[in-house]
Amino acid sequence: MGETTSRRFDVRLIAATNRDLTDEVAPFVLQVDDFDIPPHATGVVGSTCPVFGGSVVEMMPHTHKLATSVTADLLSVGGDQRVMNDGAFDAQSHIQMYAPPLDLTNVDDLKFECTFDNTTGQDIHYGIGQNEMCVFFGYVYPAKYQFVAHSTYQGMPCQSVQIGLFR
Repeated sequence: MGETTSRRFDVRLIAATNRDLTDEVAPFVLQVDDFDIPPHATGVVGSTCPVFGGSVVEMMPHTHKLATSVTADLLSVGGDQRVMNDGAFDAQSHIQMYAPPLDLTNVDDLKFECTFDNTTGQDIHYGIGQNEMCVFFGYVYPAKYQFVAHSTYQGMPCQSVQIGLFR
């Protein structure tokens, strides 16, 4: 029989009335759908995706065990701003909360990258198990600015859709 593992999670719920709420946040996601990192090589996976405005209150990357760093930058005509620069894979996650929120009003694109050190003897692709992922999740408000963005393969252009318009 296999070994049983257990973890303890503490959850704190806060009740609020509708009049206490000032803005509704909506989730967003960015990802590269597929990539290839050869055996015993370092690879950078990511994309630069259009955004539509709003304010980001939280962002979190999702990778697996071979990630050595994750970064996110806001790109605009007025200059670029690094908003996330985290190190190696962390099973507890890299949730970054922004207070004040990141204002996307004059931001054209969000660039995200994950660096992987493939220490294995096999190619690494997008997937579960021994493979990897480079996904960024977050929350934006107002909800009309909610979006999804993806690149079909490493190096291909990113496609963003403002799904908040359909709410």
